[in-house]
Amino acid sequence: MEIRARYILVGLFVSGFTLALLVGFLWLASGQGNKDNAYYDILFSEDVTGLQVGGVVRYRGVEVGRVDSVQLDPQQIDKVRVTIKILATTRLYEDATASLESQGITGIPYVLLQGGSADKKLLRVVSVKPYPQINPKPGKLQEVLQVLTDVSLVVDDLRVISKQFREVVPTIINQENAALLSNMVADLQTSVANLKEISKGLREATEGDY
Repeated sequence: MEIRARYILVGLFVSGFTLALLVGFLWLASGQGNKDNAYYDILFSEDVTGLQVGGVVRYRGVEVGRVDSVQLDPQQIDKVRVTIKILATTRLYEDATASLESQGITGIPYVLLQGGSADKKLLRVVSVKPYPQINPKPGKLQEVLQVLTDVSLVVDDLRVISKQFREVVPTIINQENAALLSNMVADLQTSVANLKEISKGLREATEGDY
């Protein structure tokens, strides 16, 4: 009887230990064991070339987490779903934003968070799907490139206008002033060419491999 009782106790101990392991595994799998981290999704419309899993996530310049996944969104194929894992203590409000930045023109890209307004509700802190979404916004470099593109379009129009103007003006002003105007137009065209080269160089640098 004593031996049998001992076996029963051992069996109960093993069963209890196994059950505890199972409960612990389910607890971790449900995300309850990962309360130090919070997960968020960002749907970028812009190119995310160079952004990789494990990339840095910063909040107002301070590193607070890492990129957890980067993939095309199955519902919106023109967008890229970037999932980030950050410290749960990071305070993000409903109007928080995320942008894709880089350390210099050819630097490694990272995600930059802005917390939003304190008068808004805080975003939920969760570690299981579906994750709350953070609104994307263009990065500083993307804004510069867009401005350069807009300026290039305007300058192209000016080039056409100046060419037509140069063809008409000599008929209504003296030769000396016509020559002066011609030089001004030539300088404008040189500036246009330089601007286009700068814009092209910036785009090639940001669209190339990191």
